[in-house]
Order: sequence, then structure tokens, then C-alpha cells
Amino acid sequence: IATARAIVASGALSSWGAEEVAPGPAVTSAADLAGYARRFFGSYCHPVGTCAMGEHENAVVDPALRVRGLTGLRIADASVLPS
Repeated sequence: IATARAIVASGALSSWGAEEVAPGPAVTSAADLAGYARRFFGSYCHPVGTCAMGEHENAVVDPALRVRGLTGLRIADASVLPS
């Protein structure tokens, strides 16, 4: 939080007139900032590589991203990574 505040207050961004919404400028002590972080911050998981690419029988797509067993369908996003 302190780093984000410093970046927004820097010369490059200060002219944008951004205002802090949360936790708010009144929250300044290290203990209060840590409490806010514990209460509102969490992790986020975005799985990638869940569709195997290859020539083996467990592959979802071939090296040209064609879905095995279907005609005219390809997968072209982060769910496909070579395995």
C-alpha cells in the first residue's frame, strides 16, 4: 500500500489527480495498513496450460492447435501449452 501511494504521488502521476479510495488516506499507521491488507487482500489463481498439446493420446490439441476428434475447432489461448 505504501509503495502504491508513493507511485501515485510521484511527479509522473500526481498531475492526474487520482484519489485513494481504499483503505483511504486516513489509514496511515503500519498496524492499520497491515490489518487492512490481511482483511481485504487475497490470492488469485488463473490456471494455464490445462489442455495438453502434442501428438500423444492424452493431448487435447495437435501442434497446429486443432482439437483432436473435432473438425474446424481450434484452441488458441493460455489453456494450451506444449507438454
